[in-house]
Amino acid sequence: MGTELADRLDTAVGDLLDLDPDMLSDGELHELVVAVQRQSHRLAALRAQLISAWDGRKVWADDGSRTAAHRLSREASMAVGSAKVELRRARQLRSMPHTATALTSGALSADHVDLLARANHGARTDLFADHEATLVEQCQLLRFPDACRMVDYWRQYADAQGTEDEAARLHTGRYAAAAKTIDGVVDVRALLDPVGGAAFKAELDRLERHLYLADKHSGTVRTVAQRRADALVEMAQRSRTSAPGGLRPRPLITILVGETSLAHVCELANGTVIAPGQVVPQLGEADIERVVFDGPDRVIAVSRRRRFTGPYADGGETSQENAEIECRPHNRDKTKHNKKPRRQPPDQRPPPTD
Repeated sequence: MGTELADRLDTAVGDLLDLDPDMLSDGELHELVVAVQRQSHRLAALRAQLISAWDGRKVWADDGSRTAAHRLSREASMAVGSAKVELRRARQLRSMPHTATALTSGALSADHVDLLARANHGARTDLFADHEATLVEQCQLLRFPDACRMVDYWRQYADAQGTEDEAARLHTGRYAAAAKTIDGVVDVRALLDPVGGAAFKAELDRLERHLYLADKHSGTVRTVAQRRADALVEMAQRSRTSAPGGLRPRPLITILVGETSLAHVCELANGTVIAPGQVVPQLGEADIERVVFDGPDRVIAVSRRRRFTGPYADGGETSQENAEIECRPHNRDKTKHNKKPRRQPPDQRPPPTD
């Protein structure tokens, strides 16, 4: 019986896949999109029912599999994480009958199931059983963002202390990381608490919108993701500019020329090697330093114009001969240790004594 029903479902899906959307009117296309989406909600309910029984009877263990998630992942060609989501949702729906009914009818989506399951947790489970029907009804009447807000308010009402504890946990768990990859690309990852995240996202969205309008005016083509990446850089540059005495940061690009093996090699001040093509978009704002080689390890000339905004001593010029290597604290405050004699250029050094 189960195989026959699966075959019928396969045939129906196949018929829909054979349908050419271009042959439909706009109204027909809209109706079919909504109908198929609602049927996908019902299929999510069907999956939950079947997985719940399959999990409860431990059918997944009959081949020696150690977990239901790995058996489902392996045989259904899905990621283990996705299999865990399906299993968790099926187990949660066992104690959420009104939610399961709404999902089965297509009135709610799997997103609503996950939202309500967060509310049906911990000290709130008893009260949730009493209020589930009302919560489900309200979710059907509200748009999803408004449903999220409604459920969040209910969670605070049902367990004020638990909500505070969760907020503290989210705040404690915040993090941000920026790692440079082997290609010099910076991989940025962060998890922000709701308050800090809202402030960050609002500014990111505002800058992305500003870049969108600028692109529209200039004809520049960038994806949303690219504009968001550029907005992050803009946020960093504006932060630097707004600091006391700060100036808008200008990338320092060092161009190494002269030796064949070093021709067309460019790098940033932090040592990141970049392609010459990456220099061109920066020419309007970047500082350029030229280093000329005579052979692979002999520098014969370095541009002497000052190219940095940090502190420097004695008003000297920025050149290889006048350089003094310091750690960051001593470079910022040279009074922290005794000043060493500065190395003189070769043409200014005293002759050697016998």
